[in-house]
Amino acid sequence: FTLFNPNAPEGTHVAFLQGRGKIETTIVTRPTTFRIRMKGAQRQRNTVAGNFDHQVVRVTINGTQVAELEFTDSDYGDYVTRPYTVSTTSALTVVIEGTETNQDFTAFVDDLRFENINDWSKSSSWTAGVPLDNHDVIIPAGVAIAITETGNVAQSVIVNGELLVSDRDSTLDTDWIAIQGPDSLFEVGREDTPFLQQFT
Repeated sequence: FTLFNPNAPEGTHVAFLQGRGKIETTIVTRPTTFRIRMKGAQRQRNTVAGNFDHQVVRVTINGTQVAELEFTDSDYGDYVTRPYTVSTTSALTVVIEGTETNQDFTAFVDDLRFENINDWSKSSSWTAGVPLDNHDVIIPAGVAIAITETGNVAQSVIVNGELLVSDRDSTLDTDWIAIQGPDSLFEVGREDTPFLQQFT
């Protein structure tokens, strides 16, 4: 099935999502904010360059859609969902499913990880404590910070890493935000998974 694709990124096996096929699991987690990271690829059909499937993969957590991913091509790439916040210790149902009505379109998934994200409102996320309204905040490259509630403040914010708004009504009161660097990101929802809460 994976004859014309590169080798699996992790181990020797991959999961495949054909048509409306799905992977479903239940996890139990303490209060946290996390996202799901995975390697994904379309099935390459033969040795002809560019002749790969076009499966779209949807990811939900307890019924909330956190990503809709169309893997770029038949090479395994790195993909992540939007952040998801858990307020109390909970059992969560995670579903990763194909969406294509063409029953033969297939995508491959491997190296699936649950990745905790630092919370803006937690002192453990910062070297000098939770920012105050006179603080100039810098989020370094390679660091992700999630906004999960109201009442967040800073004088200014420079994003060299990632500033992500989770699935909660949230606020950030600051004079300005600058997004700098090739891998920097300020994300409030996505085109395929819009932000349905309030953020100001």
